[in-house]
Amino acid sequence: MEVLVPSNPGRQTRRRLGQAGDRLLTVMGDWTAPGPPDRPGWSDDSMSILVRVVTAAAGVVILLAMLIIWLVR
Repeated sequence: MEVLVPSNPGRQTRRRLGQAGDRLLTVMGDWTAPGPPDRPGWSDDSMSILVRVVTAAAGVVILLAMLIIWLVR
């Protein structure tokens, strides 16, 4: 039985990571893009609440990071 070893394993790894990144971007694009009626729209209440919660959480994280940095100095 013959074992095939790639001549440049780094190139193969970069290619596989590139393919995985392309798939991830495709999935995220399909999920966030406007589409069929079964996908929630931006005007739905659930999306509005989600946007508010994520925005508030991001603001709290940023303010806490600033406070911690200020206290450490």
